Parts: sequence; structure tokens; C-alpha cells
Amino acid sequence: MYTENLYEGWKVIWIYKDEYLLEVIKNMPEKPKTIYDHSVLGKVFGYFDKAIKEFIESKLCDTQCDYT
Repeated sequence: MYTENLYEGWKVIWIYKDEYLLEVIKNMPEKPKTIYDHSVLGKVFGYFDKAIKEFIESKLCDTQCDYT
């Protein structure tokens, strides 16, 4: 278990299975902007690849996708 201060009087509690995930949690982007950021967060939060792809294609491809 790992806790972080979110705001005054608020904390975030992370419960994770494997120890290496603590490093992932500590280095996650706070405000994801890129396809990479969103992909990593999707994986950390347990989303399937298909769901991540659909989100990226619906929200980010207008400005960031380059499938040439």
C-alpha cells in the first residue's frame, strides 16, 4: 500500500499486487497528454488493449495519430 497527499485533507491510497508497480505509480503522468501517457495509464488501471485503442482513436487521433 502507498499513500500520497492529494489536496489539503485528502489522500490517495494505492493498493497494488506486485512491488514493481510502486515505481510505475510514482512515475505516472499527472495530466496525460500523449498517446503514450494514455496507454500507460490505461494499462495501469487494467483496461483492455481494445478499450485503450478506442479511447485513443476517439479522443487523440485528431491531433496525434500518424498511422502512415
